[in-house]
Amino acid sequence: MGTQMQKRLLDGEGKLRSYEDWKKSIAPIASHQVGSWLRTEYDTAILRAHQASDWQEFERNRDIFPNLRWMPTTSPTPEAVHETFWASGLTLPMDDPFWKDNHPANRWNCKCSLEATDDPSTSWEKSPNTPKAQQGLEENPRHGHTFSDKHPYFPSNCSACPFNKGKKKGLKGFLERTFHARQTKDCYHCPYIDWEVAKAKFPERYEEYLQLTKDKEYRDVEFDPETGGIKASHIGHKRNSTKERYFGEEKLTSHDLEEECADTLFHAGHKVIFLDESKRDKNGDTFSALDISVDGVSMDIRSITIGKDNYVNALTSKSKQLERYNLRSDVERSDTLCLYFHDPAMFSDARVKASIRSYNRIMSTDDKDHGDDAKQIRKLLVVIRGERKVLHYEV
Repeated sequence: MGTQMQKRLLDGEGKLRSYEDWKKSIAPIASHQVGSWLRTEYDTAILRAHQASDWQEFERNRDIFPNLRWMPTTSPTPEAVHETFWASGLTLPMDDPFWKDNHPANRWNCKCSLEATDDPSTSWEKSPNTPKAQQGLEENPRHGHTFSDKHPYFPSNCSACPFNKGKKKGLKGFLERTFHARQTKDCYHCPYIDWEVAKAKFPERYEEYLQLTKDKEYRDVEFDPETGGIKASHIGHKRNSTKERYFGEEKLTSHDLEEECADTLFHAGHKVIFLDESKRDKNGDTFSALDISVDGVSMDIRSITIGKDNYVNALTSKSKQLERYNLRSDVERSDTLCLYFHDPAMFSDARVKASIRSYNRIMSTDDKDHGDDAKQIRKLLVVIRGERKVLHYEV
């Protein structure tokens, strides 16, 4: 509930709602809250959001202003709880353990703040009289959570959580739930909650994932609850490559590079399937096959492992493979190639475009000799390790 109420602080255009608008928007999920307390929660949520923004600024400028000073409250009727901090001008390094348990807005309606400074730090010793955070405000806003999972909106423990029930049946499910219940509660990183959110956020993708898990033709089926990505491998996909490529001291096989490329696409929210490479013709010879399908489009992967002037050789060699593949009567024609860059330094937009021009010149010559079908590649996908954005090029 806390997360839902937090999200409704903003309207459909991403603008901060007034208190009255926010109160109306959360009425269906917070009808039990009295008006005065609802106002307190709204004000505190806004204060903690400002604190979170301040911490981002502090982190950006920590090389110039490495310390933080506790500033006086701006409340017209301040509590005395934090007075010992701001009255003494408490100043401590940004990474001091003090800030984990002590911070402005760790009490309802607290209007204290922090100021970044290069002034020297002051001394501080923990004592039994050190004020404690109020329930639900224990976590420092720097981590991006409006309320901690000790707030009454959250279950008291994992055993009491509805998301932790009915996931698996039998002894295995019982042992898993029992073991999980013994762990420290961490609602913001709970895999069960992540899955429920993903099911609501990506219903069609999640259904596809479930269907693949039931299909005996596929193995290693995975679902990314953060992006809605799907990854699976047909049981006929080959994994026997042994030839190694060197990236400095790092050695990777062709299959390693394919897996890395697929993982990059998968975590970027795409549906990636390793294709069947086991089919044979009537003579028993293995058909020409492609590596993967990305969002339903079949293609081969070519990993760029040498930083040459352009990538035209990769295009021409894969064009011949596509030509053989497209002669098959049991598959849809493919016109797409995926270029994968394990080393981002080997990628250049200008070189990709130059390679496309070179490829088209070569294909135009072949067209004169073999007709209009020589050019097999019409589209390029470029995947770069560490980058979630996939680049698309028309060939």
